[in-house]
Amino acid sequence: TSTGFSTFHEDLAEEFGRFNALATKGDVLRAEGLFRRLYGRAPQQQQRVMFNTLLKACANSGSHKHAHELYKEMRREQIVPNVRTYGKLIEAAAKAASLKDAEKWFEELESVSDQIGQAPYIMLIDAAARERDVAAAERWLKRLADSGQPLDIVAFHGVMSAAAAARDMKTSSTWLQKMCDSNIEPNEMTLIVVAEKLAEAGDIHAAEEWLNKATNQSQYVLATSQVILSIIRSAANDCLPVAEQLLRKITLDLSKAKTCPGVSREASDLRCLALKEMVKMHLDRGNQESVERWLQATRCANCDKDVFRKIYLEMLKTSAANGKLARAEQIFSDARHAGFNDLHFFSVMVDAAAKCKDLLAAEKWFEKALDAGLEPDLVLFTSMVDAACRAGDVRAAEYWQGRAQTAGFEPNKVMLSTLVKGAALAGRKDKALRWASRASEEFGPDLVMLNCVIDIHARDPETIHDAEAILENDIISKSLQPDERSFGPIINAYAEKGNFERASAYFRQMVDLHHIPPSVIQYNQLLKACARCRPPLAREAEKLFDELMALDAEQRRNKFKTRDLRPTRITLKSLGRCIGARRLSQICEEHQLDQGTLVSNFNASKQKRESTQIEQRLYEPMSRSW
Repeated sequence: TSTGFSTFHEDLAEEFGRFNALATKGDVLRAEGLFRRLYGRAPQQQQRVMFNTLLKACANSGSHKHAHELYKEMRREQIVPNVRTYGKLIEAAAKAASLKDAEKWFEELESVSDQIGQAPYIMLIDAAARERDVAAAERWLKRLADSGQPLDIVAFHGVMSAAAAARDMKTSSTWLQKMCDSNIEPNEMTLIVVAEKLAEAGDIHAAEEWLNKATNQSQYVLATSQVILSIIRSAANDCLPVAEQLLRKITLDLSKAKTCPGVSREASDLRCLALKEMVKMHLDRGNQESVERWLQATRCANCDKDVFRKIYLEMLKTSAANGKLARAEQIFSDARHAGFNDLHFFSVMVDAAAKCKDLLAAEKWFEKALDAGLEPDLVLFTSMVDAACRAGDVRAAEYWQGRAQTAGFEPNKVMLSTLVKGAALAGRKDKALRWASRASEEFGPDLVMLNCVIDIHARDPETIHDAEAILENDIISKSLQPDERSFGPIINAYAEKGNFERASAYFRQMVDLHHIPPSVIQYNQLLKACARCRPPLAREAEKLFDELMALDAEQRRNKFKTRDLRPTRITLKSLGRCIGARRLSQICEEHQLDQGTLVSNFNASKQKRESTQIEQRLYEPMSRSW
């Protein structure tokens, strides 16, 4: 695909490069948004490349249904599929655990090429493994052998994995022996692919038995650590006890592994990474006792000092994100006693104080950094500007910007955008627009800054038309790529006024014309518009809610999560105002929503944090680089 993109006109190269990057990440919604905008501008001979790239996004996310729809669109456009097209369709079906569909696409592939490489066969073996169909995996391995291509270790791993998923250890062992008989030496992945499936099934004893096939201690630690990391990153709660038991085994039983000649540095480092990720996972879940227990285990494992540094920083950032300043101060004290006292730690403490809107505490930590003999950098000064802005003190924010300039640091886009947002939130529209103008003069048109200005104007009912003009004239007409933040303030402004028609028009422009995936926030805004109309728009509200639930269901089927589409308390409250409590109860029952739990367990700050994390992946906004 990258070769195909190299022939595009130079002025489109950057956008097509971004399209390819999104496809590689498996971000189907954002990739398709760019596809729809760019397709008409692409040379005709490159249109198949574009479809194949979008199919790559579907393959990487396991979105087979969407891939099938794209294939039908290709045929309608009279674009002839090639080997790559069918390869991506097979991969999408395999990752969606749809062996039947993967086999159908393989038949299509055979009709256009008699030179089929090894990869499609491997993907079909993988599809069989995902469906725990050992016989099918064995059948496709045989077909690969019959094709005259050599069997490699990956093919054998696929069949062993299928047997393990079906908890058929005997068959896994049989294929391990057949692999050895074929003069293929087992490696760490031989242990990992089977042990992962057994761990997913919760069979700790079988997983340990298979890992014990390691030929040396180093291989055992490497493979076990990788299985643990896979479980942690999958966020599978049912498998967590398996991961913890395996980690205890390689930590407590091999607490001196770093100095043991039987364990390589690579194995020891991977084990320490597994410990760090275990601590981080419990941090994210708020399990403080487990955090302390695994932190102690990390000490026993003799991990490098940098591992502890990263753990302490994660602990500090988590406390900061949760607004727990006292807890952050205790962690800072522990980190200092452990020998960590660099500027990064002080910056995080200032950030923690900022999130608590405690400007005095932020200034205290800034002074402590100076007392420690550290030279403040632009990141620390920006954190101070942010602390002042969060506290609503625009004068203090400008003081810290001036102090940074005196120290030789010119404000960058991050600092200027912080000043713009801070002034806007404090109701100082004049100052916000002045800082935005300076940013534009120094850095040129910038989407983040223009979105800030849109938000400023949209908050004022008298200047909503100025916000619309910026969106149209400074973003869309200038070929800047708008995002959710470009449309959101305008949608909300009209929703506040109960103008459903205008709010809905901008929402549809965002989704249908610019192909920007919506979040639950926009649906909440439209439901609010329905509720504020007189009389409330009950039918439109129900249609919006059904649309939201359909998108949420589709998202949960996808591997790559791109939006937070779970209904919230606000969703139900606005919907209820439109349709009444009795009908709301019926709808929740139809969609199998626990209305009481959804309302009582609602945590606005937690949902905001999760949404922000998703948005960071989506938009990659300007953020501090620690």
